[in-house]
Amino acid sequence: MLLRVHFYSVITANMMAGSTQIAGADCAARTRLLAMPSAQLTVTLSERRPDALHKSWLAEADGNRTRLARIPDHTGVEDREGHQPPARLRRHHSLPVRAFLTSHGGYGRTVTYAEVNGVPLWYEEHGEGEPLVLLHGGFWTIEMFGALLPALAARRRVIAVELQGHGHTPDVDRPLRYETFGDDVAALIRHLGLARADVMGYSLGGGAALRTAMQHPDQVRRLIVVSVPVRRSGWFPEVIAGMAQIGPQAAEGMKGSPLYAAYEKVAPRVEDWPVLGAKMGDLLRGDYDWSAEAARITARTMLVYADADSVPTTHAAEFYALLGGGLRDAEWDASKRGPNLLAILPGRTHYDVTAAPSLPSLVEEFLSAPE
Repeated sequence: MLLRVHFYSVITANMMAGSTQIAGADCAARTRLLAMPSAQLTVTLSERRPDALHKSWLAEADGNRTRLARIPDHTGVEDREGHQPPARLRRHHSLPVRAFLTSHGGYGRTVTYAEVNGVPLWYEEHGEGEPLVLLHGGFWTIEMFGALLPALAARRRVIAVELQGHGHTPDVDRPLRYETFGDDVAALIRHLGLARADVMGYSLGGGAALRTAMQHPDQVRRLIVVSVPVRRSGWFPEVIAGMAQIGPQAAEGMKGSPLYAAYEKVAPRVEDWPVLGAKMGDLLRGDYDWSAEAARITARTMLVYADADSVPTTHAAEFYALLGGGLRDAEWDASKRGPNLLAILPGRTHYDVTAAPSLPSLVEEFLSAPE
């Protein structure tokens, strides 16, 4: 089902940090947006806003206002009378997109793209407070965080990101590498005008978070790494064997999975799914060992693993030791304990560790602790 939303009733628009925030949009159109979370949306810009025609936009609505966020791709849309704009303008108008008002809600959030290192990087902002960048796992989208995201956003400004080729973020002509993910996250922090931010990542996103802290230590205040080893051999052997099988054919076989369902809902080019499979396979087969670079991390760090993770708890303890943890008795008053933490969450696996009920409070306590 396609919903065409015409914002001709828009009175004012203010340009802010690469996105346009609109006040006074038609209430009926906003209500229809909120009532149709799985619809496709097409936004038609008013010809009375010629200054806006050089960008493509995606509509988001909440209870207070409607926002338009920039989209990197383009297609033609009809104008108010049902005619196509001239070809020279057509490519600058907005495109039909799959709805992104997902299960964790469209209220009180800002969504947009940031052009960083040649990548139109999709991010969403939820809540208010100190900034926390949140990074998803491989093949996933922001949707994977489920109830964790609003729990974190209750006290913080959560900046949830979709990495290159994942979710709303299109692929570009470069391989997937943890190092480039780290550079992208650091560039986004700068793009948002932040001197530094807390960074939390799970699995693939945990590797991206680690590289951000290693490559750009001045931009990370505190670091939370969930379910990723400091070297590739830290995964269980059977996990490494499974990674070796990832590629286009494996991606085809994943089309019945929740991973593909989440991707299909929001990807700008759903046909790039096999490309993501190929690039993820190359990344996951690549060897790495960041043990010697752990010393570069200046941010206070919390490592989080499940007790039945894809990473053995012995490796978690080894990684923690590289950060100075668990090397001696902390004494009765904890005066000898280091600044970093290790959490092993009971009754969880690699695949549901972010759903652990205790995780939000652990994260909040760690991030709120005095310097």
